[in-house]
Amino acid sequence: MKVEKINDNQVKFVLSQIDLDERNIRIAELAYGSEKTQALFREMMEQANVQYGFEADNVPLMIEAIPFSSDSITIIITKVSNVDDIENRFNLVQNSDSKLKESMKTKLDATFRKSKAADLIYIFSFNDLDDVTKLSTRLYGVFHGTNILYKNENRYFLLLQNDYFADGISGDDLNSILGEYGQKHVSTLMAKHYLTEHGEIIIKHPAIKVMAEYLR
Repeated sequence: MKVEKINDNQVKFVLSQIDLDERNIRIAELAYGSEKTQALFREMMEQANVQYGFEADNVPLMIEAIPFSSDSITIIITKVSNVDDIENRFNLVQNSDSKLKESMKTKLDATFRKSKAADLIYIFSFNDLDDVTKLSTRLYGVFHGTNILYKNENRYFLLLQNDYFADGISGDDLNSILGEYGQKHVSTLMAKHYLTEHGEIIIKHPAIKVMAEYLR
């Protein structure tokens, strides 16, 4: 997490996917004022205070979220001196947990729409093909979303997108099953594009079906 002081009333934070992963937070969760996101907000304000003396106690704050890339987000926090002039344009938040949810939800709606596709991506790597075959047997008939098998630098990479909603399998369950057989990698749109550009396609979609039916 990087913080930069813009002026006496404004600071900017850049949160990477790694920052969010370390705190077990998805970008989409920032809108809903969970305990994890409230803790993150407090951590951000403490860091701004330590590094730049940015005091925000009992001061109305305006929070704006800007997509910086496919795997990071910029959050700008502004101390508001004239609430009446700005209230019609922005939702304001007092520096308290009770107000955080409403403000963050309003400001991040556009970001969530852009990040929704990224939330459905799962990239796992495997030492050998046997592990992928065992996983495919486990997921066969359960997972029908996009799935492609790549090879890159002597490892096998399985790219999945949980975009077939009739499956009903949750992201947590899918992550848990995948983790039993392979190693999870940063799973973002950028990572997907990198893999499609640099990886060699071994089995096109539906790789899970092909491996479960013909390689087990």
